[in-house]
Amino acid sequence: MSKNDSKSKSMTVEAFKAALDALGFSTYAFADLVGTAPRTVSYWVAEGPVPVAETLTRLLVERPELVAVVRRIMDRPVKPAAHTGRPRKAGAEA
Repeated sequence: MSKNDSKSKSMTVEAFKAALDALGFSTYAFADLVGTAPRTVSYWVAEGPVPVAETLTRLLVERPELVAVVRRIMDRPVKPAAHTGRPRKAGAEA
């Protein structure tokens, strides 16, 4: 049984892309927020998110105010609208 056979409500690639767009996240910004590599999020964009990423994404779409909570927990101060490129190294000038 594949991972998608066990879940009938898996988030589609299109739904994941739409969710990131609705939240104002680029691939890099979402990767930075959740503490993973941009390549990983690019994979989710191409193939669909893994279950934990799907759950987090659905939660953030439902309750966008929780983005600030995730930022605080993950110590990620960058706002999604201001972050469209590669994550900056600590101490780098804007």
